[in-house]
Formats: sequence, structure tokens, C-alpha cells
Amino acid sequence: MRIAPYRTTEDVIDGVVITFIDITEIKQTQKMLQESENFLDSIYQGTDLAIAVLDVNGTKDYRFVGVNMKYEEVFGVKKEVYEGIKPKQLQKYFSKEIIESIILNYDKCVDTKKKVIYEMEVPDNSGRKRTWLRTMFPLIDSNGNVFRIIAVSKNLTDIKLEEEIRQH
Repeated sequence: MRIAPYRTTEDVIDGVVITFIDITEIKQTQKMLQESENFLDSIYQGTDLAIAVLDVNGTKDYRFVGVNMKYEEVFGVKKEVYEGIKPKQLQKYFSKEIIESIILNYDKCVDTKKKVIYEMEVPDNSGRKRTWLRTMFPLIDSNGNVFRIIAVSKNLTDIKLEEEIRQH
């Protein structure tokens, strides 16, 4: 509802104009959007895959938008630590070599505008090496630029161990 003064041709207020606007469609769209967001969040938080989302910021100035609970669990760093920081700021938690390798693959994902898949070894909190299959997906805007990267990590440690046992 909008209320505005009614002015005469002499610019004298001589009443009120009340306008009603039907916002039913807007409310329905908002509800659908919220339901869709809840659905996607349940997948994001409920999967056993570790997921990180990064902004590219046009110049490969990567910054974490967020990580899911599994990412926090497997890499041992609280979700809040990641939000808004650059990968290089994680040297307290990961070696310089691991971070540089990850950034090189972010660069490859942005440069090729294609999915990048690779394996990486990262020690857990106890120092035990864990092998991860990491897949990075570029999100591309309407101008053809990568604006965000979704990085999904799957633990391959047990599979690798089983392969080693079978080979010996």
C-alpha cells in the first residue's frame, strides 16, 4: 500500500491517494527461492564430501566464501576461519607447498574455464597422510568470466590403502 498527498493544480493538498499493489506473485517467488535455498543447503551441509566455495574477484584474488561442515571436520579448521580469507592465509594450518599446489589448480580452473580434477595428499591433525580427490568447478557469469570456484574433496585414503594391500 502506498499513500501520497493529492495536490490540486494550484499545488494545494486536497486529499490523499491510496494505492494498493498486489504482491502475491513476489511473495510466492520469495517462498520458492527460500525453499530452493534450504534444499541446496541441506545437500551442501549433509553430504560426506568436503566442499569449499571461493570467489575469484576477477584477478585471481581468491577468497573463501564458505566451507561445509564436512570440510571443517576433515581438514580440522573451523568454518569461521575460512570466511573471507585468501588461501595463502591458511599457512598456519597447511604447508606452503600444499597451498601453492591448490592455488595453481585454482588458476588452471579459471584459465581453462573447465573442471579440474587432481589428487593431493594432506596430513590430518595427527600427521597421518590422507589422499584426496579434488574436483574444482568454475562458475561462469553472463560475460564468460569465472566468478566463483566450487572445490569438492573426496577422501581416497582407504581406497589407496586397499590398492596397496592388493598389489603386495
